[in-house]
Amino acid sequence: MGIASQVYGRLERGEMRPSIDSFRNLVLVLGVAPEEALGIPRKRSADAGRSRKRESTLVQQLIHAARDLDVERLLPLVKLARALVRAKPRKRGRR
Repeated sequence: MGIASQVYGRLERGEMRPSIDSFRNLVLVLGVAPEEALGIPRKRSADAGRSRKRESTLVQQLIHAARDLDVERLLPLVKLARALVRAKPRKRGRR
């Protein structure tokens, strides 16, 4: 990612803020929208509220678990998540 481990640690602890270039690299590596990384909430419709609440809980659990990973273990997780998003769901009943 191009960030020294000491700098990365300071970013995680909130002791410093990333440069624009570092922030861009972070969101690309993590696969999140810049708004999400900044904590800016997205506007949601009332109908999506219930399903989003459950989804939000699962996403929060994943984020919490991912925060404990070092970069070497986080990158495969990001790649796996991207692959799962791209994969088409299988139809049941066919093998």
